[in-house]
Amino acid sequence: SKSTWHDIIESLKVTAILRLQTLRRWRLLRVLMVGAVGAIIQTVLFEWLGIWSHIVAPSTATLIGAIIAIMSNFVLNERFSFHDAVDHLTPVYQRVLKFYMVSSGSLITQWSFIFIAERLTHSGLVLNIVYIFGIGIGFLINYTGYYFFVWKKD
Repeated sequence: SKSTWHDIIESLKVTAILRLQTLRRWRLLRVLMVGAVGAIIQTVLFEWLGIWSHIVAPSTATLIGAIIAIMSNFVLNERFSFHDAVDHLTPVYQRVLKFYMVSSGSLITQWSFIFIAERLTHSGLVLNIVYIFGIGIGFLINYTGYYFFVWKKD
C-alpha cells in the first residue's frame, strides 16, 4: 500500500542520515576528505607546471602545489576536521604556523622523493608513481602531527 512504501522510504532516509552523521564524527575520515582536496589542488599544479607544460621542474611544481594546498587544508581542517578541537585561546596565526611546521615534514618528504626521481629519470610515469607514494607518506606524517601537535589542547 501507499502508506507502507512511504514508511519504508522514510525509514531509509532516517537510516541514511544517521549513517552520514556517524561518518561525520570520524575525524580520520574528515581529514582524509580534506587531504583529498589538498591532494587534488597539489596534483593539478604538479601535473600542469611540472609534467605537462614543463614550466618548472617537477620538484619545484611539487613545492608550489603543496604550499597552496597546505593553506587550503588548514582552512578546511580548522572548520571541518578539527572544529571541535580548536583552542580559541591560541591565536589563529600560531595555529597556522604549527600547521605549516607539521606540513613541512610532508612537503620535504614529497619534494625529496620527486627531486631524487627527476635526477634518475625523465619518465612522467615514474615521477607520477613517486609523487603518489610521497602523498601517501605525507598523509601519515600530517595526520599524526595534526592530531598530536596542531589541534592538541594544552
